[in-house]
Amino acid sequence: MSNNKKFQNLIKDIERMKNFEKSEGMRKLLSTTASRLESISDESFEFKQSPFEEKWQDRAKSTKLKLLREKKLSQSDILQVSGHLRRSIHTKIGIDSVILGTNVNKSYAPIHQFGGYAGRGKKVKIPKRAYLPINDKGQLPKPLEKDIETMIWKFLEI
Repeated sequence: MSNNKKFQNLIKDIERMKNFEKSEGMRKLLSTTASRLESISDESFEFKQSPFEEKWQDRAKSTKLKLLREKKLSQSDILQVSGHLRRSIHTKIGIDSVILGTNVNKSYAPIHQFGGYAGRGKKVKIPKRAYLPINDKGQLPKPLEKDIETMIWKFLEI
């Protein structure tokens, strides 16, 4: 292939990328990404580990005893006594972005994602049990980054 032909193909690829943001391909990419993010979060609850493959710490004995008294222990997994947090994970697709989050109480959801102290006087240490695929540094799990990159190239069709 001549240099001129290669240059013309490069120009076409650049034009296609410029127009991609407004295309059906972009909408499909964002929708596919949103589904993948929701799936990864759901898997955290299923496998009791973060999207970074960090196992969730088991419940404290006091929590287990409380749930036993309330007859809720046998029917629930970690972070799933009611299932509200797991069901609340949702995505919002924008023009050029995907937002993943939860509408659960402003203190309940983050304390489980990042860990910290809660309860009266903030004396109860809650272990980190991340369920969203982002860490406290704003990073995604490497396999997810690669999946998204692969999807981008696929949808760009270059």
